[in-house]
Amino acid sequence: MANYYSDGIEPVSFTADVDLTSWQYRLVGSASTGGNVNKWDHLSWGTASPMPIGVLLNDPSAGQEASVKTFGFAKTVIMVGPCTANPGSWMRSGSNGTAEPASVLTSAAQDAMIGRYFGAKVTSTGSFIGQIFFSPVLPISGSALPSAS
Repeated sequence: MANYYSDGIEPVSFTADVDLTSWQYRLVGSASTGGNVNKWDHLSWGTASPMPIGVLLNDPSAGQEASVKTFGFAKTVIMVGPCTANPGSWMRSGSNGTAEPASVLTSAAQDAMIGRYFGAKVTSTGSFIGQIFFSPVLPISGSALPSAS
């Protein structure tokens, strides 16, 4: 059984810019309409939305309230592939709004860390719902974070 932590930090309410009913526990970013959020993954990297703003906690349709954890512990869809999710692993944004263990960092989008994983070691390939401490940080040129592999 997984342990999920409560930190007392309340989620923030935004408006779903698009249908997010299948996006629960995934990363969201700022939409082009103020106060709205949209799907976010590392392929969305750009100057308008350079970082995800949080993890979507509910499953709203377009125009409905989106509850977003912008800092702190959050259940998150985590993708494990060539790298293992180890307790304390640095996480980065992956495809489809997932978090994934940071490994070989090859681009600015992948260098942006979104937090750290808190859970049991997971080695099997695929996705699961785990918990991260969401605290996004932009990379600093010339710095490196420890590999999670």
